[in-house]
Amino acid sequence: MENIANQHDKYFKEIFSRKEEMIDFITNALPQIAKYLDINTLQLDTTQYIDKRLQVGYSDLVYNCKYANKVDLKIALLFEHKSQPENFPHLQLLAYMIKIWETNIKQNQRLMPIVPILFYHGADEWKYKKLEDYFTGIDEPLKKYLPSFDYELIDTRNLTDEQIKNMFQMLSLRTGVLVMKHIFDEPEKLINELENIFEYLHKLLETENGRNLFETTVIYLYSNLKNDKDKVTEKLKQISPKGGDIALTIAQQLEKKGELIGIEKTIRKVAINLIRNKIDNQTIKIATNLTDEQIDLIREIEQIENKATNIW
Repeated sequence: MENIANQHDKYFKEIFSRKEEMIDFITNALPQIAKYLDINTLQLDTTQYIDKRLQVGYSDLVYNCKYANKVDLKIALLFEHKSQPENFPHLQLLAYMIKIWETNIKQNQRLMPIVPILFYHGADEWKYKKLEDYFTGIDEPLKKYLPSFDYELIDTRNLTDEQIKNMFQMLSLRTGVLVMKHIFDEPEKLINELENIFEYLHKLLETENGRNLFETTVIYLYSNLKNDKDKVTEKLKQISPKGGDIALTIAQQLEKKGELIGIEKTIRKVAINLIRNKIDNQTIKIATNLTDEQIDLIREIEQIENKATNIW
């Protein structure tokens, strides 16, 4: 489960950690917010605000931005990567927002307003409630003792594919959101949806960023459809021969990575460290007792990992 959550997290961050995609997302999915922002001042905040308690259900990306009247604020995009919605999102968000404000204080900054946005792509319906709805018997005199704030919700379950396609200008963003919308579908249904999701795959593959997004998407699909990799590859090949070739190469690389499981973990670490220090095979053989074939395999996987890191 942790590995699956990690794959959702990586894919979410691949899509939304780019300024251009985030501007497209806010401008078109949340125009009620965008009209008050100096959107070109948007900058990714690299501070880590998610703690261990929130990591169970959420991933986050935070952007700094100027409000129309030049007030500094933070836009917190939180991704609910479980397939079921959170029952008390206000409580999770409140803990998260306090974490940000505590960081403001530690850094001798003014407290910044926070616009929390929840991105949900689960199969079950998200039932929106106000914070006061969590309590029973709340009347007007009691309301003043409750925290008062709201959040924006993007629920892909309530958006049709055509709405998503028409909502965003950037092909990479459209593709990514469509994939995340359908990732919890039954395998057969998801594979059939690939033709719709990658309707413009030939155009996506024309740019380096588009190709990187496609490679990331293929890895994401394989991680969630482990028993149907061949079907995914075949479907992508039908959509685009070039896309199918890229997918097949990734599948082969992942298979080779699986072969490393047979090599003791400690020995692998030693070999990797020696490879990273540009040590020759003969010296590595003496230090680890591995064969040339095993060392070459580790070298190849190390190259794959480096490429994946650049993609992610």
